[in-house]
Amino acid sequence: MSLPMHLLLVRHGQSEGNLAIRNLERGNLGVLTEAFMNRHSSSFRLTDKGLAQAKRAGEWLRQNLPSGPCRYTVSDTVRACETAGNLGLPEARWERSISLRERDQGKFDIISPLDRARDYPDDPHFRQIHGPYWTPPDGESMVEVCDRVLATALPLIHRLPFFDPDTHLIVGHGELLWACSHLFEGLSLARLHELMSSDKSEAGIWNCQINWYRNPVSPYRYRFVRRIRPTAEAPSDTGWLEIPDAVWSSQELLAEVGRLPRILNE
Repeated sequence: MSLPMHLLLVRHGQSEGNLAIRNLERGNLGVLTEAFMNRHSSSFRLTDKGLAQAKRAGEWLRQNLPSGPCRYTVSDTVRACETAGNLGLPEARWERSISLRERDQGKFDIISPLDRARDYPDDPHFRQIHGPYWTPPDGESMVEVCDRVLATALPLIHRLPFFDPDTHLIVGHGELLWACSHLFEGLSLARLHELMSSDKSEAGIWNCQINWYRNPVSPYRYRFVRRIRPTAEAPSDTGWLEIPDAVWSSQELLAEVGRLPRILNE
């Protein structure tokens, strides 16, 4: 079992949930209708903007996918399947996998900001302190998402020699792509949390962003990554970036540890 030569990860297009979050950030609670609140996030559809994003991402993929056979897999959520279907890839035959699902937000899946502030007043404090170990009530921490990707999604991604194609295209979710960055690029949890918490647009994972990995160097690591944002107002492409070896010297380990103050001592 080995990683495919080319692995392309695509985040879904803008969903109803993404649009609701943007409205809530602006103080517009009117989006929280009874119909919206009485369903699970796995049932979110794409907005018209999300459909247009999927079509633009599909145009880029049709022009840039490596030639030859390709394996196609999609998260078994409505917004991911709707994205995959609108990429316009005529040769695609999609496998659907629950292993590629979005992070489980538990009781925070669909909840109004007012109810959240009332019922979980200490949550912002714990979220800040616990970082990637923070867990929504009855949900998953990012550490658990990374563990899930390693345990269930990685075997799905691995190819059988002489059977599976050298190219694998996956449509999934933002935090799935973050977990793959941790796994395939060797990002530390601290660095992963730093990037996920950043308010800088270049640090995020946009709707229909494509993370393309190539040239595996082990069953868990790739040598190169390329990040494409075909749906941004100003589309961007990093080109191929070499992934540094995910190993640290003793001095580097101690330097990272030294960033944290010691509180107790004897």
